[in-house]
Amino acid sequence: MKKILIALIVIPFIFLMNICYANENYVYVSGMSIGLKLNTNVEVLGTYGIESNGTLETPWMDKIYEHDIISKINGEKITCATDLTSKIEKSNGNKIDLEIIHKNEVKNVDIKPIKNKNNKYSIGLYVKDYDLGIGTLTFACDNLLFASLGHKMVEKEVNGGILYPSKVNQIIKPREGTPGEKKADIVEKRIGEIYANTDNGCYGRLNSSSILNDMEKLPLADVKEAHKGKAYILTTLLDNKITKYDIEITQALSQTYPQEKGLKIRITDEKLENESGGIIQGMSGSPIIQDGKLIGTLSHVSLKNPKEGYACYAKFMYDTLNNYA
Repeated sequence: MKKILIALIVIPFIFLMNICYANENYVYVSGMSIGLKLNTNVEVLGTYGIESNGTLETPWMDKIYEHDIISKINGEKITCATDLTSKIEKSNGNKIDLEIIHKNEVKNVDIKPIKNKNNKYSIGLYVKDYDLGIGTLTFACDNLLFASLGHKMVEKEVNGGILYPSKVNQIIKPREGTPGEKKADIVEKRIGEIYANTDNGCYGRLNSSSILNDMEKLPLADVKEAHKGKAYILTTLLDNKITKYDIEITQALSQTYPQEKGLKIRITDEKLENESGGIIQGMSGSPIIQDGKLIGTLSHVSLKNPKEGYACYAKFMYDTLNNYA
């Protein structure tokens, strides 16, 4: 999660079946707290010595470093940590050839797995193959496609992911120069699949239409409809209920393509300010409604003033979402 600032054309009706139109650009707006698990490449988090026959072996020494990406073993692509562990175990202690990406450079290294005290082969690496984040669900469509966040979650290659509900358990208010944060537990109940992690959000498909029952169906505003003035956001804080909070749009830029900052907003709701101290991390994705239409998605907070932040236009997210219909 980033911490800082951070023409429709007439289409044949048959094609309409394949895109995310819901009653002429109506969408279901949310505001629920979510957890996102994004599958990434196998990344080295750290190294350790392997105890074997009374000695401490370090087969990775001068070959593999923290943050290296392991992409292949003996010429075979690996996509998760389980692949890595399985192939190392099947090596029976014979040397393996690893293709790694070190500081954007691809290279190959030979490493001999060591049998540890548990009689398992290891090369002494701590690795991970996913990233977790907390955010807010923005909107969904009749065909269950959904959009969230309003910004890229991680600057990594992503191979899909899983969407979960999350339960807020703590609010850390912002301090000078430090953004606040919404702490939440991810509920182990899969509610959707994540297809993409793009510059203007994460996109995927919900597992069940029942989730739409808790969302309000609203028209989607065009970019040119945005203007300075009153609006509100929907978001979830400690009571774990989707709540409406008043804001003011202080700037609405005329844009023809997605950009990080399309709308500038200011919190005007005293309740929100008292509960969270302003805009905090984890509120990314909170839908912004103006004149009864979904106009934007909260995406960034200003470090100088946590009552101020930025949003991207929901129309751009909607257009991006249609690529996955």
